Amino acid sequence: MKKTAWLALIAIGVMACEGGDFSDVPAQVDNEDPEEEIEPEIPEEKPFEGMTLTAVGGGAINYGVRDMLFFEEQLIVSGEFSRINGMGADYVGAYDGNQWKKMGRGLPNLTPTLLVHEGALYAGGHFMDANHEEALHLVKWNGNGWEEVGEGLNLPVNTLGVYQGSLIAGGDFTIAGIGSQDIPTMHIGSWNGERWRMLGSGLNGPVHTQIVYRGELVVAGDFTTAGGEAARSIATWNGHSWSNFGAGIDGQVFDLAVYKDELYATGIFNTAGGTLANHIAKWNGSEWIALGLGLNMTDPPSSTFDLAGRGLCVIKDHLWVGGAFNSVGGAPTENIAIWDGESWHGAVTGPNNRVDKIYFHEEVIYLGGYFNHYDEAGFVAICKIGK
Repeated sequence: MKKTAWLALIAIGVMACEGGDFSDVPAQVDNEDPEEEIEPEIPEEKPFEGMTLTAVGGGAINYGVRDMLFFEEQLIVSGEFSRINGMGADYVGAYDGNQWKKMGRGLPNLTPTLLVHEGALYAGGHFMDANHEEALHLVKWNGNGWEEVGEGLNLPVNTLGVYQGSLIAGGDFTIAGIGSQDIPTMHIGSWNGERWRMLGSGLNGPVHTQIVYRGELVVAGDFTTAGGEAARSIATWNGHSWSNFGAGIDGQVFDLAVYKDELYATGIFNTAGGTLANHIAKWNGSEWIALGLGLNMTDPPSSTFDLAGRGLCVIKDHLWVGGAFNSVGGAPTENIAIWDGESWHGAVTGPNNRVDKIYFHEEVIYLGGYFNHYDEAGFVAICKIGK
């Protein structure tokens, strides 16, 4: 007890013994400052800490990987390559967990998109034949080789998806069902297994990517109208008509993702909805919002390709971004980054060139692109991330 408290007690005791008046005794006031509550420090999140890039089956693919998925317990990859580990594998290959394999005779040109729909594997691209037979830009795997779907399309297919039970193809094409149907699909078409169908009057420029968001089909690419109405690089189809996303995006969009019920777009652009947004932005249901300082490239560059966001993937509570950039939200990185909903996280040691595809399967994160780490880690164009 403090000295002043003892003196007060003694004074009260003396006055009590003498029948004194207590009214003049000052009340004891403890002037000690109360102890401040110290809030526990929240450790800084470092999602890339301890992560390493490793080979997939000794995967040395001689050029770019653009897409990948699992089909019949095999990792299927496609892109812009002709060899895997020295084996001829034109533009498409399969890894069964032990070794890489060819898929028939392969495909004869760039194959940027894969899709599994109703138990079948589809591939779309810039080719015009398969197995030495005509196959115009869209094929299906029959177990032994590739066969044309729906008499093909007149120009390349860049993206495949599913909406309302039908296969959706988007790309550079303007006609589907060459020869017997000749449907004027204008860069986007629906295939129900028997016939092609137009989606309204389509779009006036190429489609690069698609996703289903809040029950509607969203497509994005490099166009200015959808259904004859203004729609800058991104539009939505509700099954009957097209709508835009405000003022849209002022450049090309290469990928879309839905993260925490918001729509994210990445590509080569500087503004979204009139708001400065460096190559990535989100739509919250009513307006476009920038993600901090976005994606940038400083000297020396981290890629031989132009600055761009190329791939998006939601992995657990994070949105992963791949592309050609070395600065994210103002912090250094190498061609991959993570957005946690509020802030950016970079990987100072990442792939040494453009990342086009980020794919998550059974707790494994796969990357595909145009990077080359053969000398130090034994992989080219494909790898997986582990801790």
